[in-house]
Order: sequence, then structure tokens, then C-alpha cells
Amino acid sequence: MTRRIFIFCLFIVFFSCDLSKEENKVENLNNESELITKLPKVNFLKDFSIKFIENNEIDQWTKFISFKESIESISNLDPQGITFYLDELEKKIEELLSSSMPEKFNSPPIISRIKLIQMQVMKCRFYSENQQNNKLEPALSEMYKYYNSLLKRMISLVEEESVLPGVDKNQ
Repeated sequence: MTRRIFIFCLFIVFFSCDLSKEENKVENLNNESELITKLPKVNFLKDFSIKFIENNEIDQWTKFISFKESIESISNLDPQGITFYLDELEKKIEELLSSSMPEKFNSPPIISRIKLIQMQVMKCRFYSENQQNNKLEPALSEMYKYYNSLLKRMISLVEEESVLPGVDKNQ
């Protein structure tokens, strides 16, 4: 009789401990999904205005305009669909890199910055797919930092060209 009571008590202790582990897992998943309730807001460069785009014929570079609209709209979209938006952005970056670029922007500094953004988008998508939301927000902020760096470099290329119009940029 004592043996049955002992086995019964052992059985109860074993299963009660197992249930608490499952509750902790559910609680951790809920905390992860709560972390990404909003996307980081970003201040995009004001110098990269519509006037700048028109003056430098960037408006003719349709793949860049599409990329620009996509990356700038991500911060305003629903965070629950971030993986879908990042997939679309990654496709737009591929299209941008395979498209013909305007002569003044077809340079290693611009191409490398676009590839850096592409790498960061892949990183963000990985964090999003694996629900690592505590890493996703800093990765998105980093992506926007790289995007602003691209815009700054495009502006500086135009400024350099206006100061030194006769110098070949590839020398």
C-alpha cells in the first residue's frame, strides 16, 4: 500500500513540474510577440527632396524610386506583416541592383551601400521569421541608418560633381 502511495505521489510531482514548463513557454512566446507592437520611427533626410530627385534625373530611375518608396513606407506599416514587407523590399533591391543606373550614381560607393542595405534587410527578415523581436527593432534601425547613409552619399556625389565638373570620378 505504501508503495502505491509513493508511486502516486511521484507521478503527481512529475506531471505538475512538466505543466509549469509549458506555462513558461507560452508566457515567453506571448512576450516575444508583444515586443514588436510598433516599428521604429525614422527621420529620413530632408535634403533628398523631390526637387533634388528631379534635378538629378533620379525620377527617371524607376527602380530606385520604387525601392525608396518601399523602404520609407515600412516604418508606417503594420508590424505583424513585417516579414512580407521585408520580402518585397528584398525583391526591389535585387531589381535595383540588376537595373541600369544613371551614370553619376553608377559607382562603387553607391552600389556597396545598396548591397549593405540588402544584407541588413536579410538580417531583419531572419529575425522576423524566427520571432527574435528583441533583435529585430535594432536591426531595422540599423537598416534605416544605412539607407540614410546611401542618400547622403548620393547627395555628396552630386555636390562633388558640381564643384569638380571636369574630373573623371573613376580616376
